[in-house]
Amino acid sequence: MLKTNLTMALRALLKHKRFTVINLLGLAVGLAVCLTIGLYIQHELRYDRFLPESDRVVRLLRQIEPGDPFTVRMPLGVETELRAQVPAFAHVTPIDDESRVLMEVGDRSVRVDRVLLTDSAFFQVFPYPLLQGNPEQALAGPSRIVLTTSAAAQLFGEADPMGQTISYLTPDGPADVTVTGVMADPPSHTHLRFEALRSRTPVDWALDGRFKWNYFNQPIYAQLAENATTEAAEAQITAFKDATIEAEWMQSQVMRVEAAQDAHLISEVNYDLSGQSDVRFLYLFGAIGLFILLIACINYTNLATAQATMRTREVGVRKVLGARPGQLTGQFLLEAVMVSVLALPLALGLTQLALPFVGRFLEADLTAGGAWSAPIVGGVVAMVLLVGLVAGSYPALFLTRYRPAQVLKGRVLQVRGGQATIRRGLVVVQFAAALVLLVSTFVVQDQLQYIQERDLGFDAEYVVSAEIEGLGEQHDAFMAALERQPSVVSASYGQPLGLGFFNVMTSWEDDAETAVPVVNVGYDYFETLGIPITEGQSFASATPGDPVSTIVVNATMAQLLEMEGDAVGRPMPASTPSFLSGTTVRGVLSDVHNSTLHREAGRPIVFRLRPTSAFHVVVRLQPGAPQQALAEIQEAWRTFVTDRPLDLQFLDEQIAAQYRAETRLGQIFSVFTALAIFVACLGLFGLAAFATVARTKEIGVRKVLGATVAGLVATLSAGFLRLVIVAFMVAAPIAYVTMERWLESFAYRTPLGLTPFLLAVGLALLVATVAVGAQAARAAMRNPVEALRYE
Repeated sequence: MLKTNLTMALRALLKHKRFTVINLLGLAVGLAVCLTIGLYIQHELRYDRFLPESDRVVRLLRQIEPGDPFTVRMPLGVETELRAQVPAFAHVTPIDDESRVLMEVGDRSVRVDRVLLTDSAFFQVFPYPLLQGNPEQALAGPSRIVLTTSAAAQLFGEADPMGQTISYLTPDGPADVTVTGVMADPPSHTHLRFEALRSRTPVDWALDGRFKWNYFNQPIYAQLAENATTEAAEAQITAFKDATIEAEWMQSQVMRVEAAQDAHLISEVNYDLSGQSDVRFLYLFGAIGLFILLIACINYTNLATAQATMRTREVGVRKVLGARPGQLTGQFLLEAVMVSVLALPLALGLTQLALPFVGRFLEADLTAGGAWSAPIVGGVVAMVLLVGLVAGSYPALFLTRYRPAQVLKGRVLQVRGGQATIRRGLVVVQFAAALVLLVSTFVVQDQLQYIQERDLGFDAEYVVSAEIEGLGEQHDAFMAALERQPSVVSASYGQPLGLGFFNVMTSWEDDAETAVPVVNVGYDYFETLGIPITEGQSFASATPGDPVSTIVVNATMAQLLEMEGDAVGRPMPASTPSFLSGTTVRGVLSDVHNSTLHREAGRPIVFRLRPTSAFHVVVRLQPGAPQQALAEIQEAWRTFVTDRPLDLQFLDEQIAAQYRAETRLGQIFSVFTALAIFVACLGLFGLAAFATVARTKEIGVRKVLGATVAGLVATLSAGFLRLVIVAFMVAAPIAYVTMERWLESFAYRTPLGLTPFLLAVGLALLVATVAVGAQAARAAMRNPVEALRYE
């Protein structure tokens, strides 16, 4: 019986080749999208779960003010106290990072992207195996370094790196480090990515009372003791903070313990050691994949029911010959499963072609052999069978309802009304899903454009910045050399705006606890960034002989000090922390956006004139020829610092990079929307082809009576286009609510107007018109004599 059913199913598929190809292509695209998304979700869910006892690894977080994001930056004094006072931690290790450091071996110089500074407890918290060296001793001392295989190959080629010396350019000057270990590159599914581990030089001054609780630098990771929980560790941390930390302003802050496995998907913290994702994106991607697969299943259902009248005699004859309803249902379900199974190889091929591009785009290693694990393979098989059963269930039940006597007498249209209604409803469902994606795409693009065009309070165009190290006492000379370059408009020292500042102090009032960044800048800082001073003067009018005990504050800081409209020349309150005591306000500027538009601009900032204490340089360039300008700046830098290049970056590009998640979301929406509309239009194309065949005689009669081709195309297309309009009416409120909630995550956002909705329905109607009109025009241009001979 199975062989007979397979043979009959294959014959049916070959008889209707056009519909079979449409179904195969639609299901293949739907399956490929689901497979690709499934592999990406699996990759994301595996983050930081690959090491033994990874569920015991945690990290400390700190919240400065209620409602603020948590930060991983801990006071220097925390580490030394934790080991003795928090028994829930078996091992504690500090981890800080150095980006794009320069290492030299002989005459070979290599720029290493990420080096983690840590100590010997690292390999107890993160038990990475070493290919060479002893993990207990590799970092147990100063000036030691462990390389990954990729970094070792860059530095030493085929030579054995163990025991070799590397000249390492640290912020404090050149130093020699010895290679004490080699390990495999960390996998892509970890939030702690690195190319080398360097033993941290002991920070003796961390125990100095001036810095112990007031200098925030290092993230701290720990391994929980056996049977300890994050809740118990958090309670001990809170008790430790209340009893031990001497700084009163730290008492109001919240300290939390977070599982390292949550760092990538669930956590939302500032100054994380790597880029974070969002678990909500996984839900979104999964829903989109299921939407597209559902659209493909609807295509099969619609085309199968549309072909029902062509197979009524087959059903009638088989019933007369004794076939039971269950046998007929099984036959048609088998056909659907066969189509799904036949679509699988094509889907796998599309997935393999897409994975390298998707992996690069999402920065995930999706091509590794481990991705095709047993659960994934089992899930693929189950999904293929389920798709076949879902797609074929309604056609199977519908076709078996025909009564043999009615079929053989030619009266088989009693259920046509119900069939047509269900088919139209399914078309509405699939186009509604596609339209939700289409509206979302336009809204995301509008918000990204709004972000690019919003006035941030400063001018980031043609501005480059870089961290500076090794100038020593030559700050003034280097600045003078920069200003002599013909491509430089102005230059100054100071951290660039728009990227966030470290909070190095809190307020001094007991009833108003708020974090305030203090930024060391040079004389022309505000002029270089195009920031107008609204009250008083900037530092540009100061001279090296003037006292440096003056500051410039933003409007929110002036309000906090109760100096609105009368701040210039007034001294800071007596209760100000020591490093601002005795200073007076020189000028006030409007609030600027110093972080992403997810947060409001109204946060206090203090700028003080200390160019030699700044760690960045900002340079405004003449428009045009940026590469020549960068070369001139590098040449000026090499005059003073010969052993390291200046890592210059354009400020507008750095600001745009902060919206990488939103940009990526917009691009993903665009791709998935195109695929959803493509699959939906495949079904519409097939239904239009069937409709024109079913109305062949009607078309011939209309042409004989004088109907034009344009009129016939309009008549045949009108019904399908009405369904797109109905789908839009269903999709519009869903898309509105979804996008309104997404836009609420921005403090500054584009208004959600009618334009995205009108563009979406207009584009959907255009694409549907092309898909349906092609079939309608083909039928309308046929010779009416051939149409009247039909049947």
